[in-house]
Amino acid sequence: MPNVLSTVAHPPATATRRRRDWRSIRLLVPALLLYVFGHVVGVLGIEAFAALAALLAVLYGLVGMAALRLLWFPLLYLLFLVPPPDTVVAAVTQPLKLAISHVSAELLNGLGYPVVNTGVILQVAQYQLLVATACAGLNSIISVSAIGLLYVYLLHGSNGRYAALLVAAVLPVAIFANFVRILILILITYHFGDAAAQGYLHSSAGILTFAMTVLGLFAVDALLAPVRHRLERSTPQPTPPQAPGGRA
Repeated sequence: MPNVLSTVAHPPATATRRRRDWRSIRLLVPALLLYVFGHVVGVLGIEAFAALAALLAVLYGLVGMAALRLLWFPLLYLLFLVPPPDTVVAAVTQPLKLAISHVSAELLNGLGYPVVNTGVILQVAQYQLLVATACAGLNSIISVSAIGLLYVYLLHGSNGRYAALLVAAVLPVAIFANFVRILILILITYHFGDAAAQGYLHSSAGILTFAMTVLGLFAVDALLAPVRHRLERSTPQPTPPQAPGGRA
């Protein structure tokens, strides 16, 4: 009986898994090196971004690209854990601080309050207030954007055009809420003194601003309900697959 020589090849799935593992390692090593660099120089943003990149590399090695596409929203959501660079914070907040200071002073002057602004410094009677970076609203914009994205994804994720419209409304709502916060702090300073404005009421104003922003987002969603219904009607519906064969 002749000997039959046969070669045993690796199954395609095994070869694909090995290639994916190597790709995962090639992605993981630079991410870990970047994490070490961020830790050495003490930049939290680099550390957080590198940790997120390492997580993506490990997940790619474990579940593959197809599963990562299904997890796109929670993975994108993790970007909110990465603090923005200081240069970006300064570039975004400086125009906001100047605009909020100027508009607040003009509005209260029109109402008869003695408020004068010089840049980001507000002179309220005998008190001076500095519109700091936190008062410009970047922190609340980021936090409310996170809540807004989750709200839009859970309630309107299937309507992409309306979801983009609602997400765009987060920024002006957050800026307006912080403008109201500045007005409240100025009025507290004028009527009750600087100590009251910088104490418990200052923290309460921040909580009130956050609540106002979230409620404002809900209000915008309710006001835009006709637009949402119109977009839903104009969105083409997928055609159900036809059964093979003719009609019964």
